[in-house]
Amino acid sequence: ADHVALQKYRDRFLNRNNAVVVGVGVEHELFVAETEAAFAGLPSGSAASNSSKTVYVGGESHVESDGEPLFV
Repeated sequence: ADHVALQKYRDRFLNRNNAVVVGVGVEHELFVAETEAAFAGLPSGSAASNSSKTVYVGGESHVESDGEPLFV
């Protein structure tokens, strides 16, 4: 049952139109060719919906504990 839900989620969202692949320190043409070959089996799909506005709620907080900073 859980694996069916996971497969449905994957099939809905994991596609070439929603993928972002990043390469650092590589030759662009080779990277593009290798990436296209590696992900050729993914369905083309449709781009993700941008129907709701994203609200940033992140940040960083430092808390002192026994003299050592904690990053939360």
